[in-house]
Amino acid sequence: MKYKWLAASLAAMMAVGVQAEESASPKGYLGVNLSRIHVDVDEEGIPNDFKYGHLSFRIGGRLNDYIAVEGRGGFGLTDDSSSLGGAELTVETKRSIGAYVLAGIPNPTPIYPYIILGYTGIKSEVSVSVDGDEVFNDAGNDDDVSYGLGANIAINDKSDVSLEYLTLFKDSETEVSAATLGLMYRF
Repeated sequence: MKYKWLAASLAAMMAVGVQAEESASPKGYLGVNLSRIHVDVDEEGIPNDFKYGHLSFRIGGRLNDYIAVEGRGGFGLTDDSSSLGGAELTVETKRSIGAYVLAGIPNPTPIYPYIILGYTGIKSEVSVSVDGDEVFNDAGNDDDVSYGLGANIAINDKSDVSLEYLTLFKDSETEVSAATLGLMYRF
């Protein structure tokens, strides 16, 4: 009996999916993003501003004209350092992964503005060196709800350039955000 209900449920979901596909015409996309990560630390005695490069890849699909879902994964390209009393503090992102929902406003222009909400996991590394010798190294994972806004600008029927600002992680002492320029191909 269980299997009959399961089969009936799967058939109904597939039928709804086919109907949704015909009416909403979802479109898949792949993309690459180049971001400037900004880490703002609000803790006394620690340098509070780090900026470095990050490369990420994205894959997603538009469910309809208003909503898209996507996944992203990336890694740090550069790091940033700051001196503190003879010591050098270096911060970098080793990798990131996230899942997001984008809600946009279709319009007759080539610009598609959207808001983005999701969840991001980040693996970062902090190291301290004195006179070139590493005296401290710590890697950790942080994850949080991410939010921001952006716009896709159509180049042609299959390609967009994207501009985005996303807050990746925020707690009482640290905020990690990204200003991003991307290129996207729709299929």
